[in-house]
Amino acid sequence: NMGNWTGSFKYKARFNLAWIDGFRVDHPEEARWTFQRLLGMNLPAWFEAKAKYYHTLFQARETSNYDLVENLLEVGREFPGSYYGGLAVNRAFAERTKGASTLTLDHELERFKNSMTRSAVKDVTWRLFYRSFSEGKYKLAKDYLISLESFYDKLPPELVFWRYKTNASSNGSTDYLKLVAEQNENPVNYY
Repeated sequence: NMGNWTGSFKYKARFNLAWIDGFRVDHPEEARWTFQRLLGMNLPAWFEAKAKYYHTLFQARETSNYDLVENLLEVGREFPGSYYGGLAVNRAFAERTKGASTLTLDHELERFKNSMTRSAVKDVTWRLFYRSFSEGKYKLAKDYLISLESFYDKLPPELVFWRYKTNASSNGSTDYLKLVAEQNENPVNYY
């Protein structure tokens, strides 16, 4: 029946069929065939980005020695500023930094951050802060907190809390009454 369908209904149906065959019911030959047909269609740019992102993930599952990170970065370069282009770069970063040390994570963030979404960079910076704090590297943790301040117009309570906690941990003092006074503006917030 798909041969008679037209417009967006046709390419959306092809995508759904490829996704189901490739990721849910494990029919790689059918998925490969459907992805090829789908990518050969004249797709709108946003949908082409989606199709190429999932096709890249499918190929990584089915092909040995497939460079998932480089192919995801290619999708990101081909569709900069799009949702799936950003998602591809974020996923490439996550794949590259699986199990990485704090130093490697920081190094890779510097390499990737111009291509990653702003929210992904913020999330990674929080991760780097938590890691450095838990490792007792308070000076480094303070540097990450300073970086995090640029993501907010008004500092959220968690940033105020962790700034105080980091300063207190590095100095060895714990004057929690001062912190309570600072957090008085957000009485319902977790922090």
